[in-house]
Amino acid sequence: MPPETPPTLLPKDRGRSARNFLESEGLVPRTPTIRSSDYKTALSDPFGYYLRRRLGIIPALSYSEALSRGSYFHILFALYDKGDRQQIFKRMCQARLAEINKIAKELRISENARATAIENEVLDQAMAASWYNAFENLPCLNGNSALDILLDNYTKLGAEYRLTWVDERFPKTRQVAQFDLLLHNRKTNKIWIVDAKTTAAPPLIRLSTVKEEFQTMHYLHALEWFMSRGLLHKQFPNLPEDVQLGGMMHIAILKPSIQFGQADRDFHWESDGKRTGIAGRIMRSPVNLKDLGDYVIKWTSGYKHPEPIVGTMDECLVELHRITGKKPERVYQGEPSISKYQERCMRWYKGEGEYLDRAPDFDHDPPVNISYTHASTMLDNDWRLDYLDRVAMIYNLATRDPYPCNFLKNIDGLRMGSKLALYSPFYLTEPKEWPALVQSQQFLLAHRDEGIPELDPEHQLFLGALESLEPELPT
Repeated sequence: MPPETPPTLLPKDRGRSARNFLESEGLVPRTPTIRSSDYKTALSDPFGYYLRRRLGIIPALSYSEALSRGSYFHILFALYDKGDRQQIFKRMCQARLAEINKIAKELRISENARATAIENEVLDQAMAASWYNAFENLPCLNGNSALDILLDNYTKLGAEYRLTWVDERFPKTRQVAQFDLLLHNRKTNKIWIVDAKTTAAPPLIRLSTVKEEFQTMHYLHALEWFMSRGLLHKQFPNLPEDVQLGGMMHIAILKPSIQFGQADRDFHWESDGKRTGIAGRIMRSPVNLKDLGDYVIKWTSGYKHPEPIVGTMDECLVELHRITGKKPERVYQGEPSISKYQERCMRWYKGEGEYLDRAPDFDHDPPVNISYTHASTMLDNDWRLDYLDRVAMIYNLATRDPYPCNFLKNIDGLRMGSKLALYSPFYLTEPKEWPALVQSQQFLLAHRDEGIPELDPEHQLFLGALESLEPELPT
């Protein structure tokens, strides 16, 4: 008869016994890498950092090995120079939807929750395509689009380029920087990091703070670190020997404020003049009138004219209003369409059609804009001390004993209007409850940078590694 398995001892405190209990239940802490995204959480909520980065507790439907929410735009952005980017994007979107369905099935998530997650994801994909369309087509500097600027001046060295290194000042873990794009300016012979920012704030406001952000510091330090050690030239032997570090380029793309909904159905324009007794609607021109214009007015009552009124949409709207005496109105039918929403987003970006009122705002603050943070203004002694202090704070949280009591809680962040934040149960209960919470609240255990091994205490000197994680067409 096999020996009985001794029962798991419940923790007596929030220190060592809590760690031992959590490990016995599968919540094994890690020493995570240091990334730019760690700074905000580490500064504002060390306990949140502990849950996410040390224990790897992640909400199930917001985690994906291949894609994370909001990353769709970056797929297209990374492939800006590829002719098959739309095909790759479509396949990766389909793969993400299949992954959501798989997660929902494995975790027995309700059908309503699964359907909502799929619906939201499809809308995210459409929004990302709209943002990329703006990046690709809208003028931002001197009449050129951001895409024109990249294609005309830069050679792409890599997309989603990940740099991994160990700084001797922070020897117990690796540091990671992952650039949206790494480019070589052919005209100035300088290397530039490019980062895209989709933003709800006006682009000029969003770009005004990038110089002081930890991400900019971390990325510039990383690239300088690799260049000064000859690792960049080793990776790219065709780069000129005298190539210099240019800096970091940020491209801000404004998110449309309009929402997908009933306005994205098929519609036609109608006007019914009660005083004149004349009514009509605007329709697409039949084949025999196409040469005269794309639209024609069809009179539905009170008006007879031997010659059809044909022209552009704007011309027909003016005539319909003049003859009926009433301003035309849209009449909708059918279900909302994602493609029509994307068309409406582009009218919003251009300040056209129903969004003419946006045009003056976009004249002085275009929806796509670029800022340049030059390395020459950043890499002085004061800047380095500021940067290293920030890294030291993250490093301290990444390497201290992973006991729950060692990480301060920011309770203020738990209240979100009339609801509590998703992670709130972990803040409001004892560690003995956490394994059950992971199951019942539909969390996953998934450490970021899973493929990057933790450092062995006896590790040999690790100079650094560079690799491109540019999206490819799934097989």
